[in-house]
Amino acid sequence: LGAVDFVVKPISRMILLARVATHLALGAATRELKIQNVLLEQRVAERTQKLARALFAAEAANRAKSEFLRNMSHELRTPMNGILGMSDLLLSTGLDAEQREFVGILKNSAEALSLVLTDILTFAKAEAEGLVVEQGIFDVRELIDKVHDMFLARAAEKKLVCDCRVAPSTPAMLMGDAPHVRQILLKLLDNALKFTDQGRVSLDVMYDCSGPGEKLRFEIRDTGIGIAANRHDAIFEPFTQVDGSLTRKHGGLGLGLAATRHLVELMNGTIGVESEVGSGSLFWVELPCGRDDRG
Repeated sequence: LGAVDFVVKPISRMILLARVATHLALGAATRELKIQNVLLEQRVAERTQKLARALFAAEAANRAKSEFLRNMSHELRTPMNGILGMSDLLLSTGLDAEQREFVGILKNSAEALSLVLTDILTFAKAEAEGLVVEQGIFDVRELIDKVHDMFLARAAEKKLVCDCRVAPSTPAMLMGDAPHVRQILLKLLDNALKFTDQGRVSLDVMYDCSGPGEKLRFEIRDTGIGIAANRHDAIFEPFTQVDGSLTRKHGGLGLGLAATRHLVELMNGTIGVESEVGSGSLFWVELPCGRDDRG
């Protein structure tokens, strides 16, 4: 027994010491791990605060930019409306042929600038989420007739055919945001006329109730320069143009289609394009528009 004790006791002590050493090592490792976790959490918190500050600064800068664009476009549109109004008054007076031509050029230039200002204002409002969709009852054919009338003179100047058709199955009265629908069509028709030098520009309106939900579909076709396939998505981005070269013959800031896309998406609609270089373009828009029971 004495011999057994002589062997067992040292082993027990060794085991005990090993356990104590292991415990101490684990404790030290645990403390080190806790320290590292605290340091890591502090770093994460610091970076989160920096990101939050950067995000807040970026949002503030974006709001300031949008506010500036809105104010600028409003301030410029006021005198521009005066120029347009006085041009109309001048054209109604007894001008000779040369004077009438000069005033006509002045009016066309003012109208072009007015469209650019509208693009800026729409884009700024869309970025700042300042656009509001208002539902109301509107006469589809009356809206299309007014849009058509606005472009007849411009089409005639370029010797283009400009026609608009509403499918017979389209209800007379629909529920939707008529002012924004009009703005979308004006921009797409303006683009079509801008990039078409010969041929025709047409607007077709159809009412689709075959799928879930009722939709009003607009198709704007032209026989213009067309758009390369790799540019179909890009043209709906801000400050992007079909012809981005420095010597491009067509003006604009590249905001019109971006603003139009904002409007369409705000109205829970979709917009797209089908086009090839040299073969004209087809822009289409589908907007949810409920039928007016009284129409």
